[in-house]
Amino acid sequence: MPKINFKKVEQELEATLAKFHFEYIIGLEEVSASFGGFGVSDPKKAMEHAKRLNRFALRQMKHGLKSLVSHKKYIKKLNIKKEELKKYMDSEGELTPEERAKVQAIIEKVREFQKEIQKKILPQEEEYVKTRIKKATYLRHNVKPTWLPLH
Repeated sequence: MPKINFKKVEQELEATLAKFHFEYIIGLEEVSASFGGFGVSDPKKAMEHAKRLNRFALRQMKHGLKSLVSHKKYIKKLNIKKEELKKYMDSEGELTPEERAKVQAIIEKVREFQKEIQKKILPQEEEYVKTRIKKATYLRHNVKPTWLPLH
């Protein structure tokens, strides 16, 4: 049986789960803020929570930018300087609210670019799949494709 490469599927699943997890955490943060937040009883926990959220946002930004490495024109469209990115990555989760908003904006732009790229790539993949299906209808198992049946 032929081996199947599920790398793209796994990457998409990982990205989607990370997105859902991030949105879930943001939702929890908003709900907790409506009830007085974490900072009312223990400011230390609030700082740790904010730091964790910032680190997660930075990881998600880094993952998104890695996915755009092969598409240089989209990286140029982000209009971000390397020094600014290095500053965010070196901060280790200690971001100001303005910086966090910028990171969120970058993440949203990267997601939009990924959707654009997917729309461009999808038709090419569908054509390839159709050609492979057409070839596969005439394939026989455990027989070289160059051999002809003896009727």
